[in-house]
Amino acid sequence: MSLLKLKKKLLQLDEDLDKTQTLVKKLMKEKEDRTLIKGHPFCYFNHSFVFDTLDKEKNPTCLIVGSFYIKNTSNEVKNDPFILIKITSIDSFKFTGRFLTDSKQHSRGFSWERVYVSSLDSKNHFCLKPINKKKLKQNETLSFQNFQIQIPLHSSIIVEGYAYFDESNDGVSSINSININ
Repeated sequence: MSLLKLKKKLLQLDEDLDKTQTLVKKLMKEKEDRTLIKGHPFCYFNHSFVFDTLDKEKNPTCLIVGSFYIKNTSNEVKNDPFILIKITSIDSFKFTGRFLTDSKQHSRGFSWERVYVSSLDSKNHFCLKPINKKKLKQNETLSFQNFQIQIPLHSSIIVEGYAYFDESNDGVSSINSININ
């Protein structure tokens, strides 16, 4: 093969590669657009553990510090978001966080309010709605941060989270949970 034919062949391969890359980018963009249209909100926890070693003799405890996030990856605005944090444990626990427990309280400094639902046990179901957030826009994230759960040191606990919106009665289950055995 002559040098001229080789150069032509390499140029042709280079052009073919450019066309292929352009086509792949176009297909990826179309797939991303379709995914966004069909996308759904999702939610998840992040958390850490603090083990109390100060009072080993009496009642050693474990403190879970966590946050719950909702991300709207759809192209639709989601209205009236609220979350449900469900705690399952045979041992006693204490759930605290920055939320109002009575709508008559002043909302200064609080972003969330606890809502009591008659069909749910208020001891282990914590329904929370944002005070100043009525809509969750596309690609927007909403978070309930720095809640704390205190349990005896060798307890088992499962913490599950769900997000609900006005558009659907079906809750969106969190992609992870907090699980201590």
